[in-house]
Amino acid sequence: MSEQQLAEQRRLAEILRLARMQLNEEYMKDYASAHTTWLTTSRNAWQTSNTLIPFTTQFKYPSEEEVIARGVEIYKTLNGVKATEPVVEKPIDVVAYTPETAFTGTVEPAKEANLEPVIDAEVKEETGEIEDRFKSLITKWGGKGNY
Repeated sequence: MSEQQLAEQRRLAEILRLARMQLNEEYMKDYASAHTTWLTTSRNAWQTSNTLIPFTTQFKYPSEEEVIARGVEIYKTLNGVKATEPVVEKPIDVVAYTPETAFTGTVEPAKEANLEPVIDAEVKEETGEIEDRFKSLITKWGGKGNY
C-alpha cells in the first residue's frame, strides 16, 4: 500500500472512532435518563407502598450499521459532500383492462441505435462506496464487537 492509501485508511478509522464515541455518548445519556426515572419511581413506590421496582433497562451498544451511518454523515460534513435529495416516486395511474381499452394497433420493430463508447465520463463518488470503505475497515480489524 502506498502512503496515501495508508493515510486515507487512518483517517477513515479515526472517523469511525469518532462516530462510535458520539453514539456511545448518546446511548449513555438515554441510559442515564432511564435510570434517573427509575430511581424516582422506585423511591416513590418504596415510600408509599414498600414495594421494590426492578431496574429492567439494559445498556445498549450501537450496532455496526449505526456506526457506519454516523461515520458517513461525519465524512460528508468533513468533505463537503452535499446530501442527495430523496427520490419521490410519482403515483402510477392504473387503468382497468376492458376490451375497449385493449391495444389493437400494430407493433413496429425497434430500430437499432448507433451507440458509441463514452470516453470522457465524470465519476461521482456515491454513498455506497463510502459505506463499503467503512465496512471493509471494520471487517479488517476484527468485525463485530472488537472496538
